[in-house]
Amino acid sequence: MGYCDGSCAHHRIDHRRSGGRLVLVVTLTFAGVAPLRTLLNLIATSYALKVGYEVIATSLTYVVIHWLKSTEGADVFDREEDFNPFSFANRSQSNRLIPK
Repeated sequence: MGYCDGSCAHHRIDHRRSGGRLVLVVTLTFAGVAPLRTLLNLIATSYALKVGYEVIATSLTYVVIHWLKSTEGADVFDREEDFNPFSFANRSQSNRLIPK
C-alpha cells in the first residue's frame, strides 16, 4: 500500500509528544487543586480517549476515502512529475509550460 497505516515511526513519536503535552497541560492546570491520584487518573483517561478517538476517526476516514475513490473511479498520483524547483536541466518537453 502507498499510505502509512499509523504504525510507522513518525506516528509513534507523535503519540509520545502528544502524551507529553497532555501530561504537561493537565499537571499545570490542576496541580495544587486536585490530588495526585486524580491527576494520574485524568491523564490516563484523557490519553485513552484521545487514542480511541484517533483510531475510530482514522478508520472512518479510510472508509470514506476508499468509497470516494471507488465511486469516482479516480486514484490520482503524480508519479511522473518532478516537483523539484531547482532541477532545470532535466525538464522534458512534455513538462513545458509554453508550447513550441
